Amino acid sequence: MKRALGIVLLLGTLSAAGCWPFGSDEPTAQQKFLEALNRGQAAQASQIWLRMTPEERVEFSHSEGIKPAADPEKVQEEVIKHFMLKSGEVTSDVGIEQVMPPAGGSLQDIPRYLSQPSGAVPAR
Repeated sequence: MKRALGIVLLLGTLSAAGCWPFGSDEPTAQQKFLEALNRGQAAQASQIWLRMTPEERVEFSHSEGIKPAADPEKVQEEVIKHFMLKSGEVTSDVGIEQVMPPAGGSLQDIPRYLSQPSGAVPAR
């Protein structure tokens, strides 16, 4: 009996808090506002902003009610991949060649660097 009452109270609390797992997928006012701005529809964004409640505006200023454009898992994978490449643990499929000028170069050496083929270091 206590267990059933506890479950009913938990479900009531979740639904009252807006955390119901079967909630609607309708975008929030904050999301609609941001999408209108991204599409360049300033007039529509202005109307959405004017219809937002003060609480919704505060939530917008705290980035609440907005879905990220990129998948957070994909972003995390890309960040991990970036730092692994930077640390040298994994080699990249794409090769980037950096040409280092010889030590002691100056601005007067620029014409020699420009006349050389890509990747070649001019002789002194």
